[in-house]
Amino acid sequence: MRVDGRDKPSILSRNKRIEFPGGLGRSTAESVHTSAGPRVAGSRFVNRDKPSTLSCNEFELLTTAPLIPHKDKLIVCEGRRYPESHGATGYPATHARYAQVDRFLTIHHCPVRTNIVRSENAILGALREHLIARRLPRAGWAFLQASQQMAIEPTCLALLALRQDQRTNAQSLLGAQRPDGSWGAFATDDGPSGLTGLALLTLNSLGTFPEAANRAAHWLLQVRGREASRLWKWKFRTTDTRVRFDPDKFGWPWQPGTCSWVVPTAFAVLALKQSFPCCRRGQIADRIQRGVEMLLDRACPNGGWNAGNGVVYGTPMKPHLDATAIALLALRSEPRQELIERGLAWLRLHSSSCSAPWSLAWSILALDAYNDPVSGLQERLAALAEGDSIDDSATLAIVTLALDCGASGNPFEVIA
Repeated sequence: MRVDGRDKPSILSRNKRIEFPGGLGRSTAESVHTSAGPRVAGSRFVNRDKPSTLSCNEFELLTTAPLIPHKDKLIVCEGRRYPESHGATGYPATHARYAQVDRFLTIHHCPVRTNIVRSENAILGALREHLIARRLPRAGWAFLQASQQMAIEPTCLALLALRQDQRTNAQSLLGAQRPDGSWGAFATDDGPSGLTGLALLTLNSLGTFPEAANRAAHWLLQVRGREASRLWKWKFRTTDTRVRFDPDKFGWPWQPGTCSWVVPTAFAVLALKQSFPCCRRGQIADRIQRGVEMLLDRACPNGGWNAGNGVVYGTPMKPHLDATAIALLALRSEPRQELIERGLAWLRLHSSSCSAPWSLAWSILALDAYNDPVSGLQERLAALAEGDSIDDSATLAIVTLALDCGASGNPFEVIA
């Protein structure tokens, strides 16, 4: 709900608390129309010339920039008085001392922390509670709330999102590991899958599990895309030339006996880099290098990554946000080169207009790993994720990770 007009307020939501004159507590709107001049986005000016809309996070006033009372309006500026021409005097932003929003909504001498009840932290806490509530009775997570079938991808991502919770343990994931060291797509699958790299990465983040981790790493070192075999190399070089890639540069498949794909290769590279942070020699160094080469070889010509190949039947493929972000995470510790820079540029451009929580969350994690500012993207993601509107538990978990990467760290970041 929001303030709909300049003449009268509408019903106010419960998401924020504002102290009114006389101590009456009210809730501000999820979106507030203000004549205060600029749109406050963090501590940045956006559109000085006309009234704008403040989102719930933009109105938090959690900033160290000076607050300058001037003509009954709130103005936030970045470390300087504004506007200087009016001779206003700045003071530290420890309290929201005076702010007028459309002449009827006023903050008077109230501490910043009492102004805001609903914030990104509150949304993050609610997301974690939703994840905990979706845990299956026998541990693990299903993709959908209505399902009771434990799936490896949502289980891994949920464990990563809840890794700071003392109640979180790896037993559900350890119990689903196959005798050969791999994981299937579901706990009851008979065969392995390309999610083994994600599972190993999750174990690395949850603690020390040497036996399970060693078996998983051994399986990853043995598995490769079928283009790595001599017969398939000959085939792709002579008769099957409709798909452009170098078969000498191979990674990991989704299923054994198939060609390499971007996402399982990126997960495997990340997991092996984390498992062997130094002294990478022999087969370990060779497999990581082959995986990196495969990712660079499969990049789309105009930047970013598709799920598989960058060019098919002579046509450049359209990149995907999630595949691009995951590939960039795997390449984080590699020397910066044109293909990586092109992928980053594509991700920055297209994530700015993304409204899909899954893709936006992965974009935030990748850009955060490359030290890009992501607070604006996190604000938008928090607005998309508010409430229990995400039915897919894997998406719910990755959204939680993206909103929490600044405070709790990025489990997908490998810098060496």
